[in-house]
Amino acid sequence: MEPSQEPLNTAQVAGEAVGWLRRTGLHLSPLAEDVLTAVFIALGFLVLALIARLLMQTVLRRITRATNTTLDDDILQALGTPLVTAIVITGVMIALISLDALSGAAALIMRLYSATMVLVFIVAVLRILTQFIGWRSKQLAARVSEATAAHYGGLWRKVMAVVIWVVGGMVALEQLGVEITPLLTTLGLGSLAVALALQDTLANFFAGIYLMLDRPIKVGDYVRLDTGDEGFVDAIGWRSTHIRLWSNYIVVLPNARLTSSVITNMVLSQSETSVYINGGVSYLSDLDEVERVLMETGREVLARVEGGVPEVEPLVRFQEFGDSNITFLVILKVQDFSYQYVMKHEYIKAVFRRFKEAGIEISWPVRQLVAPHPISVVLAPESVVSGKHG
Repeated sequence: MEPSQEPLNTAQVAGEAVGWLRRTGLHLSPLAEDVLTAVFIALGFLVLALIARLLMQTVLRRITRATNTTLDDDILQALGTPLVTAIVITGVMIALISLDALSGAAALIMRLYSATMVLVFIVAVLRILTQFIGWRSKQLAARVSEATAAHYGGLWRKVMAVVIWVVGGMVALEQLGVEITPLLTTLGLGSLAVALALQDTLANFFAGIYLMLDRPIKVGDYVRLDTGDEGFVDAIGWRSTHIRLWSNYIVVLPNARLTSSVITNMVLSQSETSVYINGGVSYLSDLDEVERVLMETGREVLARVEGGVPEVEPLVRFQEFGDSNITFLVILKVQDFSYQYVMKHEYIKAVFRRFKEAGIEISWPVRQLVAPHPISVVLAPESVVSGKHG
């Protein structure tokens, strides 16, 4: 079998090398010459692969180092092994086809070569995606925690690897002559069954992706749930989010439920926040005096307690006529949400003390009984009330 014209005339060069050996007086059988030609072809492609690798590590590396990002350097490094592998496999394929003994298996060799090159291409794509996701994770780590960025980076790598291997595997099977239409039908039905069985899990998974992309909350944020619970975001996983309450308990909330709930993120709001204190005074109270005491106490507490914003005046508003008192609302401004509890604590103590000094009464709940006919009330003897018996 005469060597065919291949790229870089590798087969022709190998044939000339065998001819030179023949001219030196070395007598080889036709089979030995054929095998030796194939070996020279494979060695030629191996040298070509090494040269290509050397060019990537020198010339192309200088070009990528001149850019402002390290992503191209990482991708170039990742593509080195797949490129060398592809060149060597191509050399082996050409060497095998050049053998007269395998001339009848040329079609099979080409199918195996095509399937193998598909697998090499899959590896190359996965290496590129791995470098890109790693590069992107480093950028995300500046906005979220490093652990969260690494977690989602690993998750994306696994998902992309499964998708690429499934698609690439089917292409490789098709190159081998395997009919993939029945396989696609089976995979479609199986995927539907799996999706129905894992409906909640998939909902939580995609909700976790939404949390990562939209970032309404992140690890370390202080949030209040629509259930009234509030605490710090401890971890965000692909299925659930952990929130650490003030009691140090951990609330594990499925991501699907979290994304459909109303969440108050204290960190995303302005640094200064308001503290609301509700109360009430007796109907016999002088409301102007009550307002004056509440305002003076508010100014004093804001100036004295750490975290207060004394530049912002307290706000006092009477709200409604309650069952036993007139209710009011006091609003104080603090530097951030972490000061709200101590501010409310100190203000309530100060107001209670000032009310006692000013004689302002915080009345107890009172009920007026209305009867259609006069009723008589008999008071118990004092000895019964005090528990003394004669």
